[in-house]
Amino acid sequence: MRQTLDNPLVAGGSFTLVFDVDNVWLRFYAFCSTIDWLCFRYGDQGIFVRRTIFERMQGYAESR
Repeated sequence: MRQTLDNPLVAGGSFTLVFDVDNVWLRFYAFCSTIDWLCFRYGDQGIFVRRTIFERMQGYAESR
């Protein structure tokens, strides 16, 4: 994350899945987490954004 944010043109990013067990299905599942397509969304991925960008966006919208 720090290395990515060393580039001043980067506002934020996300993480992909990695498993510590070598299994063909886990490798496939991890690969799918790198695809930016509606059918391959994973709810447990972490995201990060620069504080200045987050504050400029006024943070998160309040829940109702």
